Amino acid sequence: MRFETKDAQDMLHPGQDTGARFAAGHESAANATSGSSAVYGRLGESLGILAYIKGRNSDDYRHGGGDLQPATASQQRSYLIKLSLLEHGDHDVRVSAERRTDQGDYFIRAHMPYFGRQSQSYQETDRETFSFQHRWAPDSDWIELTTKLYQNTLDLDRIESQTFSRSRNTGGDIRNRMRFNTGALQHDLTTGIDMFEQKTDNIDYDEANGPNNQDKARNIGVFLQDRMTVGDLGIAWGARFDDYHTDYGQAGEVDGSDVSPNLQLSYQATDNLRLHAGYGEAVRGAKTREVLLIGGAVEVDKNLKPEHAKQAEIGMDWQGYGFWLSKIHSTSP
Repeated sequence: MRFETKDAQDMLHPGQDTGARFAAGHESAANATSGSSAVYGRLGESLGILAYIKGRNSDDYRHGGGDLQPATASQQRSYLIKLSLLEHGDHDVRVSAERRTDQGDYFIRAHMPYFGRQSQSYQETDRETFSFQHRWAPDSDWIELTTKLYQNTLDLDRIESQTFSRSRNTGGDIRNRMRFNTGALQHDLTTGIDMFEQKTDNIDYDEANGPNNQDKARNIGVFLQDRMTVGDLGIAWGARFDDYHTDYGQAGEVDGSDVSPNLQLSYQATDNLRLHAGYGEAVRGAKTREVLLIGGAVEVDKNLKPEHAKQAEIGMDWQGYGFWLSKIHSTSP
């Protein structure tokens, strides 16, 4: 799942060059107060600048039974700045930097009540994200080239236990979209390559906690997806090749490669009714451990295989006057 923040240009009305928004809130269940502000503006015809800040302070929240849920009080802050150079000739460029902090006395694994190391500890989490996106779309059906680069860094500082872990994920995506016809077939073809490299370190664990203080993982994928239409019939097909490698230090390595195909058919039976059926596969290699677990002892099964997913579906979409219905008759994971 991918999310993209708004540009300054999205926030401005036609003819408006600067703007601001402010919000405040209160939540009774956690006695929480929150506030946010955003300022944005346009410089010249193409450049937009957006700055955003948000804060939230809360106590332990009161659950449905009326009692307080311990180890849920927190102090959270979010900061974002984004530059967007849009429709500058044939180019769009977006650059952003984001930081989010979270502090509080939390259970080590709040979602695992029977976890052996379940205890309350003061923790500080700091996440930084930097991203760059460039889109080149000249007056050509054969070129719509998009390049995306990013780096995420997550720090977990458990001050009372004097342990510090860091996970850094660096990656990118380059893809080109082409539109052309072959006879009566209209094609919308996307080809590309993406990659990520993840590195997780434990910096302050004592040696007695385990010899594996660093995990590394990387994945390189090459993909092709063609969406074809002829009359009322739609055919979408594609494939993806993934090559992955994960290094768990003294515990061993996991690597391999695989191909994931997909196919979907659709038919516009009437102005209101569209029928569709499809099948797809996906593969994911092993990733690094969570920042909480890095440094502890780990064993790697020599027969460990990547995660595979297969899905088949058949259904229909019906849209009437102000009413839309989508029904999937069958799906298989």
